[in-house]
Amino acid sequence: MTNRLRLDEQIGSEHPYGWLKVFDNEELCELIAEVESAYRLVGSEPQAWDHLDALIYEWHESAIAISSEELVAAFNDELDEVLLTQPN
Repeated sequence: MTNRLRLDEQIGSEHPYGWLKVFDNEELCELIAEVESAYRLVGSEPQAWDHLDALIYEWHESAIAISSEELVAAFNDELDEVLLTQPN
């Protein structure tokens, strides 16, 4: 799936992996490298599948955060900061 996205193939948001669309090419390459690295440990480490699941979960949660309009607005909010003063 990530290779299809890297080749600019379109997938719909309804696709189970549609959340991958929020990442740019460099981020997709990073995701692939992390998944490959975790997968290589599957035969030798008992917790490798759990690590792989956690890795994909974290990327998925990041995609949700990136696509959140509320979060984007919060990061782009340019409220004036007020310096705290020393209490008397």
